[in-house]
Amino acid sequence: MARRRRPKCESAPIPQQVTSDYTIAAVTISAVVATGKTSNYKTYVTLEGLEDDGYSWVFQLYLTEKARPILIYFLRKAGYPADLIEPELKLKKSALIGLRLKVFFEEREDWQYPSAVGFEREGETELEERLARLNTPTIQVNEDLGKELEWLDDL
Repeated sequence: MARRRRPKCESAPIPQQVTSDYTIAAVTISAVVATGKTSNYKTYVTLEGLEDDGYSWVFQLYLTEKARPILIYFLRKAGYPADLIEPELKLKKSALIGLRLKVFFEEREDWQYPSAVGFEREGETELEERLARLNTPTIQVNEDLGKELEWLDDL
């Protein structure tokens, strides 16, 4: 009986670390660029937001049941009319255009659009605090190591 040999496999390439850039932008929704479905049938709306200096941000919001809480959170933070949110959500292009809010964007080289990962009204500071936490290096010291190095305090 012949023994089966394991096939030789080439070493897989080491994946390069993809870094993210974070930006907070105060935008006014200027256009509903597109609506449609992704390849896995997720319905979405693509919005364009303009900063005061004219820089344009394009981002997508999903309109699926799973994404519904995030969509409603976005609409409330942006000042979308409450009567179009409750009792049944109705998205109207005319109501979306002109909404103003701050958006926390995450950008990566391998993404087509930046991802909107946070929203807030102008004047609130939660997004700036979150960005500060992301940019603050943290050092965790093992408790045992801390005890071993206590003698350094006496120097």
